[in-house]
Amino acid sequence: MRPVLTATEPKGRIARWILAIQGYSFTIVHRKGALNVDADALSRRDQVNSQEIQAGKVNEAPSQGRSGVGAVQFLSGILQLKAEQLEDKVIQTILKEDVKKPYAFKDDILWYQYDDGSMVPITPQSMVKSLLRSVHNLPTGGHYGVDKTLAKVRLLGWWPTMIDDVKQWIRTCDECQRYKIRNDSAVPPMKPIIPSRIGEIWALDIAMLPLSTAGNRYLLVMCEYLSKWTIAVALPSYDTDHIAQALLYELVLKFSVPTRLITDNGSSLVGDAMTQVCARLGIKRSLTSVEHPQTDGLVERMNRALKTSLATAVHSEPTKWDSYLQFITFAYCRVCTKDRTYNTAKHASTGFSPFQVMFGRQPVLPNEQGLILPTFKTYETETWVNYLNKYIPLLHGKVLQNIKTAQGHQKTFYDKGKRVKYDYKIGDLILRKNLEKTSFPKELWIGPYIILSKNNSEGTSYKIVKRGASHEYVTTANVRHMRPYHEDQDAKATLLGGKQCNKNQVPTSYYWLDCASTI
Repeated sequence: MRPVLTATEPKGRIARWILAIQGYSFTIVHRKGALNVDADALSRRDQVNSQEIQAGKVNEAPSQGRSGVGAVQFLSGILQLKAEQLEDKVIQTILKEDVKKPYAFKDDILWYQYDDGSMVPITPQSMVKSLLRSVHNLPTGGHYGVDKTLAKVRLLGWWPTMIDDVKQWIRTCDECQRYKIRNDSAVPPMKPIIPSRIGEIWALDIAMLPLSTAGNRYLLVMCEYLSKWTIAVALPSYDTDHIAQALLYELVLKFSVPTRLITDNGSSLVGDAMTQVCARLGIKRSLTSVEHPQTDGLVERMNRALKTSLATAVHSEPTKWDSYLQFITFAYCRVCTKDRTYNTAKHASTGFSPFQVMFGRQPVLPNEQGLILPTFKTYETETWVNYLNKYIPLLHGKVLQNIKTAQGHQKTFYDKGKRVKYDYKIGDLILRKNLEKTSFPKELWIGPYIILSKNNSEGTSYKIVKRGASHEYVTTANVRHMRPYHEDQDAKATLLGGKQCNKNQVPTSYYWLDCASTI
């Protein structure tokens, strides 16, 4: 017993034992085994009035029901409850008046009586936090929602703001915010990307394919936003040098320098070589949010379509996909179709083929019987230039109008039923969706992160950094992968008037714990 009573940080059952015997005055003296020969009074006690217990005569132990009497079985709990009630202003106000239903004063304790006649002690505000922690945060609590937690609380105590305090406690519970599935993250409305001129905006993405006989494994796709013109490049390696070289030689030197380049956050797409090329050419980078391909939907769809067409073309020779790539991308593939594809096919949004929008004329394509050579009319150079100067702006204007109309229909369809619930500010704390794929249960949300800035005026994408981390580790998050983080400070202020409260600290000294463990 002496080591138990002198424990520096008693926990659990040991702590309850210590508190239970504090109401008694006694002294423990150690006696060596050789000297401990006195008779033990308890072991030698006579069996007075012993009775044989017969079958069917055993009475069931009284259950610890809603009355909560089992919650005050230890003397230490009773003494503490009485002491805390004496210090509680709300309880003292009730005691100063006539104590009547739903209140009852019995055994120097103020009780609350429910409609069914059962009673529970009125919980002083100083003990609310430990009661909530015991019924919600401890392993026996289970981190249940408001209704189940409130049902447990009603078995053990009552106080005027009980419902609001339970809601606030669960709202600020760190584990519940991280692990539970909730639908409070926002799904922002569609924000179409509308270019103002040809070649202004390009998007870039990369996909992995089977290793070809030529040693290529990766497919780099670049799309122009107005014409929908697509460039596809087979690469042997997914590194920043190969990607930067393809960007320079296949896009910049053939189609001029774009104003804006949209990519995801892949390590090779934000590496030093890519950064230097874009910086020297004056290309503005736009990074999509992590695991949010909808931001770069044009090139994502093209990537998927190219892979599908490649699969149909090379199903018997999958290691030769790079041999068919340019046929499928540009004009005509005899293996997979007899129609124009991609750059020479009419696009649903623009109403024209990417080739016509990019070059101002219809393409000339080969067919199975040979080449079809169109009849050309000869113009003077100046006359032809004047024609192109008038025709191409009209063509691009019509294309832009068609794009806006198509995007309007797409936006109307996409926005149906979407939740628009976000109003994040700089400095707010948020949790980010955990996108790590694992078979074992994990945190669904990680953080908290601090919002540093908006990536756009609509507030659908933000720059964030993990709290306590260096600003070198800034990342981007879309609002559909974000949810507000409710810090425990709110619960502290609401419940305890600013006193410190650690929800994970195991309570050991309050009267309801033994009852709580049986709920």
